[in-house]
Amino acid sequence: MKVTVSDMQSIYKLERWPLRQAVQSVIRYEKASRQSEVTIALVDDEAIARLNMSYRGKDCPTDVLSFNLAENDHPELKDYLGDIVISVETAARQAEENGHSLIREIEMLLVHGTLHLLDYDDQAIRDRKIMMQKQEAILRRLIDGEGADEQQADVQSEKEEEPSDKPKSPSRRNRRGRGRRKKEKSDNAQQETS
Repeated sequence: MKVTVSDMQSIYKLERWPLRQAVQSVIRYEKASRQSEVTIALVDDEAIARLNMSYRGKDCPTDVLSFNLAENDHPELKDYLGDIVISVETAARQAEENGHSLIREIEMLLVHGTLHLLDYDDQAIRDRKIMMQKQEAILRRLIDGEGADEQQADVQSEKEEEPSDKPKSPSRRNRRGRGRRKKEKSDNAQQETS
């Protein structure tokens, strides 16, 4: 599993391994391909507000957006699930409101966003219930440390695969998707929790 973290905000300093671990936990729980790839972009409110306006027509920041890369658009990228963009500013406010750490809040957003990349939806009540049950089960496992040895091995192999931990732009996906009609873009972006 390859999980790339691009920290594009300068407000909070965050460890990257728990973020990778959260995404890997979902992929493992869902028994998705171990070749799966995901990019996480950590941004500020201003950046996510621009994305939210571009892809969802909403002129405000949100906590998290998922951009699912449809396999039929790019068959050569069949293992690339997509991008998860998180506003660290919004996550920090939510963490304080909910009485837990910023990392815990971001892990929750990553679990939710990764489930969206794996085609779970939370728009209909029935679908939301299924997705929330899975999310809670994954978070319990993550908090309890189940599979921690396996997860730590995955994190270690990630460090070995990435000689540089330099941020990479999540716009890589946007360059591939250039030229799409506005409706298609909005179908690919899913707002997560706000």
